[in-house]
Amino acid sequence: EEQARQAREAEEVRKQEEARRKLEAEEDARKQDVARKQREAEVEERKQREAEEAARKQEETRQAREAEEAARRQREVEEEVRKKQVAAEQEARKQEEEEQARQAREAEEVRKQEEARRKLEAEEEARKED
Repeated sequence: EEQARQAREAEEVRKQEEARRKLEAEEDARKQDVARKQREAEVEERKQREAEEAARKQEETRQAREAEEAARRQREVEEEVRKKQVAAEQEARKQEEEEQARQAREAEEVRKQEEARRKLEAEEEARKED
């Protein structure tokens, strides 16, 4: 009987030890699974951050290109306006010079006519005296 009792106790201890090892193995497996899922989540989070950063940089680059293009177009418009202003100023000077030349020609014409009239009057006066 003693041997049978000891055998039952030994079997009970063996079963408890086996159950404890089984629980420990399950706990280890659960912990490993949790750690693996945690690492996967961290990897996904890092990938998402990297993708967001890449998208942000791409957007900044696009905006910078658009700003450069807008600035270039603005410079072109300003250059065109400046050219038109210079052309308008040159045209105004040309017209002013032409007007002055016309007035000078008219004044010269009036002077010549006045001179011719005085000459004719002088000749007329001379004929009367003769």
